[in-house]
Formats: sequence, C-alpha cells, structure tokens
Amino acid sequence: MDFFKFTPGADPSFLENAVTINGIRTATWTERYKDPGEFKLQAPVSSQLRTLLPLGSMISHLDTYEVMIVENHEIDEDVEEGEPNIIVSGRSLDSWFEQRIVGSGTESMGGPYDHLDDYFIPFGTSLEQATALINSYIYEMPGGGSLADAYDLVPGFRAIENEQHSVSYTTETRIIPREPLPDSLRKILDIDDFGVKVVRPNAGNVDPTLTEFRVHNGVDRTTTVVFAHASGDLKRARYLWSNKQKKTMYYVLSTYNQVRYSPGFEIGYDRRMLFVDASDLDSQYTTYPTGTDRDAVIAAMHIRGADALRAQKDVAITSTDISATTRYKFRRDYDVGDLVTVDGNYDTSSVMRVIEYVEFQDENGESGYPTLSVLA
Repeated sequence: MDFFKFTPGADPSFLENAVTINGIRTATWTERYKDPGEFKLQAPVSSQLRTLLPLGSMISHLDTYEVMIVENHEIDEDVEEGEPNIIVSGRSLDSWFEQRIVGSGTESMGGPYDHLDDYFIPFGTSLEQATALINSYIYEMPGGGSLADAYDLVPGFRAIENEQHSVSYTTETRIIPREPLPDSLRKILDIDDFGVKVVRPNAGNVDPTLTEFRVHNGVDRTTTVVFAHASGDLKRARYLWSNKQKKTMYYVLSTYNQVRYSPGFEIGYDRRMLFVDASDLDSQYTTYPTGTDRDAVIAAMHIRGADALRAQKDVAITSTDISATTRYKFRRDYDVGDLVTVDGNYDTSSVMRVIEYVEFQDENGESGYPTLSVLA
C-alpha cells in the first residue's frame, strides 16, 4: 500500500502536492460498510512519522478512495530494547459524526421553560433521510435548510444518495431522540440495510471537488461473485439454523401508551412477540397525552415497531473466512457493501454482504481478507 497525506480541496484528485509516507514497517487498513473503518501504521521513531502525520491529518493510499483521519500517536519506550516504534492510528472520516448531536441546532418551542419538541425526520425513504441527516450537519445546502448553525458546517464535504441495487422501502416521517449523530444515523441505515462510504474528490463524484459520504447499499454481484465450498473459497464457515430470534409481531411500549401488531396475523404457537422501547416518544409530557398529540405518538410507535421487524435476519451461514487463494480480487471483482453468493456445505447457499475488508502490509508483503455477513 502506497500511503500519502493530503489537504482537502487542494485539487480534485487529492494527489497534487500530496506527501508520500515512507518508513512504515507494518500497516493495517480496514474499510467497513456501516461502522467507521480504521488504520494503524507502525514505524521507527526516527521515521519522523509523528511530525509528518500530526493529529487531524488525513491520509489514503493509491488503491482506494477512502479517507481516514489521524487520531492517535503512541510510543512505548524501553531504553534497554533500542529504538522504539511509533504507532499512528485513526478512523475513516465518518467517525467525525460523533462530534455532532442531532437536534442541537434547533430551539425549544413555547418559551425557555417548555419542553423540547420531538425531533422529526421529514417524510421520505430511509435512503433520503440518512442522506439529509448527514447533510444537515456538514453541508451548506442551496437555499438553506441546514439544522446546524453556520459554525458547525464543514466545507468540502457532502452526502449523496447512492442506491446501487433496488430495494423496497417504507416511506415514513420518523421521530428520533436528540442524541449523537452516529446513533440516529445507524437507526435509519438499519431500516433498509444501507451503509456509508467515504470517497475523496475524484472525477466520478457528483462534484469532483468535494469529498462524498455516499449512503449506499452495494452492487448486487450475486451472479458474478460466488464464494464456494466446492472451489476451496471458504476457509472456515460457521452455520446456524435457528428461529430463536425470529419474531412475527411487535409490541411497542412508550411512557404512556402501548401498541402491538402482527403483519401476518399469526396465532398461537406461531405468535412471537418483539419488544420495542419507545419511551422517548412521549416522555416529555407530564400527563397522559390526548387528541392529536396522542395520535402522533401512536403513529410513531407503529413505525418504530415495523422498522424493528424489518431489521430481523434469517440465518443459515452466519459467517465465513475467505481463503487467500480465492480467484476473486477485492476492488476488482467486489467492494465493501456488495452482495455476493456463498455456496457452503450441507446444501446451503446464502446471499451475504461484504461488511469489511482488512488489508495488511509488512516485511513479507501484502495480504487481505473480507468479512461477510447475512443480510438484514
């Protein structure tokens, strides 16, 4: 991996005036589908890596468009063991979302001593809502519309919708707590199993001068990428056949209300109830809400219950390690977020998602492996 650091906005490729990072002994670079990726570089202290990569630096390598930010410097010094190493580590840029709180830029209604209004995500699909939620805190949208004040916005970045294969949606107005942005964003992403990909400026971006946070769901490669037990692609697979966690209806409890619903109208032994906490939806009231206030809470409770049912998984192959000898190559044949087929033993076949890819580099060369997960 050929690492470099850069200054956002310097040029559309991020490579002009980029500084190559030399002297690295070992490196780990991990890209993920929903959670922030991470990296770790290790080099002798004499490499001046701490000076070259100050905290807050942004780095990438030539084989990827992913951008990560330096968060930690670590030196463990023992004078009896010669020159110590420095470890520089950090995470992908979407980890920065931790620095914003949903609703922090909106005011309470009715005076300074009244309760805060519920925080509404406007009517739309989960794809639209996740993209808008990110943009509300980083991007100066044309005509206004940001939920943060001007000092919160971050020039040079924006979120875009990137639906790579078609999915069925529910389209709702959703109510979420005032909480750190990653917590709210994860809830919205999980509804229809979307992830976030960081892409530095390049000619393929909507605006080639901006870094994109792409809300995406991967390319469907189930017919072209088939990791098969019979072909030796699977190094170690774990199988599970279970209905232990399978629920058929939801029961949602708030501070003052309860609702339940069975979409398939199962009865008796087949009636399996999922508990969903929605106490945040009406905890601001000091007495039982009535009229339109109660109607709004009940509607939001049903939406939350339905979203929770949609997020369930049917499991056959729970996970597998992919052999280093597989014929499929990362970034050429598949990428993080893509859907692939896994043909396992015991007459099992599953569509799985690539949720992570880890790359290693040391004195012996480079290697890497994907992590696959059953679909939500």
